[in-house]
Amino acid sequence: MRSKLRSKHGRLAVTLAVLILLMGRGVSYGWLFGQDDSKILRERAKKYWNSKLTGDMITCYQLEEPDYREKVPISVYTRTGTLVFKEVKIKDINISDDNATVTVDIKYFIPALGSKHVFPSEVKDKWKKIGSEWYHVPEKNGSETGHKKTLKERR
Repeated sequence: MRSKLRSKHGRLAVTLAVLILLMGRGVSYGWLFGQDDSKILRERAKKYWNSKLTGDMITCYQLEEPDYREKVPISVYTRTGTLVFKEVKIKDINISDDNATVTVDIKYFIPALGSKHVFPSEVKDKWKKIGSEWYHVPEKNGSETGHKKTLKERR
């Protein structure tokens, strides 16, 4: 009886250790607790846009799709930023398989204009699910929300 009890506790301890390890590495575990893709993506998009709002470009960079990060070094990525964001709000999420569009209401100003006038805008943000994680897909045109073009694209 005692060895059965120890065996159960041992398996439970190993299972808990694996879960803690996975959570600590940033692995999405929403599937484990029954969260749907929409809720998981909403949290990722909030994290991305709140990071833009606070100027945390390192976190934004980590949420960009892996292919983009391979092409654009973080030193180039963090130099982007002609806009200063004042407010962001996730408005709508539309998921189709492993692709999604997140509609975001933003308010920003452009310091280079020498004005503090706040402009409202609606952004249709693209996201892609790779494995079990959602990643932001930068715009190809190099705009602020999509970031500057890579060195290859500039030539």
